[in-house]
Amino acid sequence: MSSSLEQHIFVPGLFEPLEVWHRDFEFTPSSPALVKQLSRSKKSKQVHSGLLASVYALLGNHSKKKNSSHAHACYTFDVGETSPKDVLCAAPIELEAGMSDIVVGHSVIDDLDRNECQQLAQLLNNHFSQDGWEFVFTETKVSEKNEGAIRWYLLLPEKTRPNNTVPLYDALGASLRTLVEGTEDVQWSRQLNELQMLLFSSSTNQQRESSRKRSISSFWLWDVDVDSKKSSTVGTVDFIAGGGYEGQVIANAYGLEWSKLLSMNTKQQNQGSGLYIYDDLIIPASRNDLEGWQDNLSGLEVFLADLLDNSAISTTLHSCNGYSWNLKNKNVWSFLSKRKKTLLDFI
Repeated sequence: MSSSLEQHIFVPGLFEPLEVWHRDFEFTPSSPALVKQLSRSKKSKQVHSGLLASVYALLGNHSKKKNSSHAHACYTFDVGETSPKDVLCAAPIELEAGMSDIVVGHSVIDDLDRNECQQLAQLLNNHFSQDGWEFVFTETKVSEKNEGAIRWYLLLPEKTRPNNTVPLYDALGASLRTLVEGTEDVQWSRQLNELQMLLFSSSTNQQRESSRKRSISSFWLWDVDVDSKKSSTVGTVDFIAGGGYEGQVIANAYGLEWSKLLSMNTKQQNQGSGLYIYDDLIIPASRNDLEGWQDNLSGLEVFLADLLDNSAISTTLHSCNGYSWNLKNKNVWSFLSKRKKTLLDFI
């Protein structure tokens, strides 16, 4: 446990959609308490941006599982052993026609059943075996009713993937043309095109269309390199709260306790230095769900009020867009004067 207690809260989706929303919808976020807090805080520029890159940069290269990347950490968490090959996370997605481009759907296709997965794995692996590719899926038990969460991975030979991939939640709702810039390797592009063509004509998709389910256009293949992230923390992180599946994976990789992000309480604060992941803004931001985003932003203000209630702990807010704020550990939430700024002023 660190001698000087610290708490870090990561809030992806806080600033990313605001410029577009303000321009297109004349949307101005309402967050008086957060604006007041940011106005009193010291802003610092970070080397990394994005949720996972920011978290790994803070934690440094001290994983208990010796994983070289986030995809390896996910595979180890789901399967219980390290991957025999290089590995990428593979998320079933739907590609949609935009105004002038093809965009990635706003959410992962998560209703594939076991039979559909087996059909797709056989189809894809028969075709890509010549490239040394192997698509595998895992089914993780998430309830006593044996309901499972299915996750996909692509196992492939070492040094055959592109140097840079875009994390899933940065890709959802984004332009495909923009996302593939920098990964124009001829071999990789051929394989991705073949992947889309195979899925387009697959019997699995035909069956899904007849049942009025979303078609699988492709798999989003991605990873985050852990080894390249330099640690920026000066103390020790004792536990991780929030972040859902990703939070559990990271906690497992670093040998840390994990809990759901519900609300602050004295017991949790007394556990030591904590890392909190408030990811409730990601999905509404990718879907242009202004009302849902605003509701969850209000929830963030309530959570932060509880988090900052303990003046003995140093608190840093990471907006995951390349900046962080050292928040004042005193209660500035009870008195809210007429504000002159909005979150737009902090982009």
